[in-house]
Amino acid sequence: MPLIEDDIRALANAAVGELVVRIIEHWRNGTLGRAVLVKLGLARWPAVDSDHYRGDVARNYLTKRLKQEMWHKEQELMSDLLDAQPDGIKVLDVPFGTGRFVGMFQKKGMIIFGIDISEDMLETAKEELGEAYNECHIEVGSADALPYDDSSFDLVVCFRFLGLLPYAVAREVLSEIRRVSRGDVIVRVPVRKDSAPVLPPIQPHELIQGQLFERQLVAFFGEFNLTVRQTLSISEREEVVFKIFVLN
Repeated sequence: MPLIEDDIRALANAAVGELVVRIIEHWRNGTLGRAVLVKLGLARWPAVDSDHYRGDVARNYLTKRLKQEMWHKEQELMSDLLDAQPDGIKVLDVPFGTGRFVGMFQKKGMIIFGIDISEDMLETAKEELGEAYNECHIEVGSADALPYDDSSFDLVVCFRFLGLLPYAVAREVLSEIRRVSRGDVIVRVPVRKDSAPVLPPIQPHELIQGQLFERQLVAFFGEFNLTVRQTLSISEREEVVFKIFVLN
């Protein structure tokens, strides 16, 4: 049984290590107190400021994310999902961020469009992607007012974003995504576990992040005529599962 004991010990050490990293990150960001209150169900995270992803945050974004095991798992799952898409289709990545999926899009010969509200994030993307960036059609703009015609894209990808938005804004964003899409929509959203305590009905100013059970998210998507075609689990915490939804 030593092998099993070693495996259990390794898993426990990894879990503790991840917790310590998260505590240190909250402490450095000055959010440790609120994180504790959120954990106790006494508070919720405030809406993300559109100015947040600028300056050092934008410059260090990819460096920090590359240290996350979840980031690499997301890349692996997305690679498989995109491989299943037809070659040469027209794709919109919103928000574009650092252009993490550009290599995968190009592998499929896709026509790549991207939009992001942060010019600093796009500057980081330009540095990271080099010439590949110039092969994409990139604009500065807001996800709740997409500057594209109806049914413009065969695929829309929206990763690590919807959960960070207030419920009312998320509705506007999803409405815009649905408007410009004529095919699949791939979103990554934190989902509340069925075993987690039930929260009061979400308010327009509150974040979606981990507040909605999967059945509530499915109903939410359905309000915009989007049906869940596939669901993939990425990682989980005590009350939340991070999932990728393929919608159509």
